Amino acid sequence: MLKKKTSWILSKLKEMNKIKPALKEKEFMSGEKLPYLGRRYRLEVSPAERSNTEVNLYQGKFIINYPEKLKEDDKQRRE
Repeated sequence: MLKKKTSWILSKLKEMNKIKPALKEKEFMSGEKLPYLGRRYRLEVSPAERSNTEVNLYQGKFIINYPEKLKEDDKQRRE
């Protein structure tokens, strides 16, 4: 039965891909939700006096501390 309906199934999948909303690029700002292992976790993002970025999952939130020098450079901070 699947072989007989293959072309119909593929055409419907193509249609679904056309109407699927485009994924919004992540800003990595506090309050934003990030999917991880089938759940969505809220982000808490803040600058810290350090030279590297640290990410922790604590009490149902991703806590991200990044070097304070990146505070003004949004593009580099997101990367």
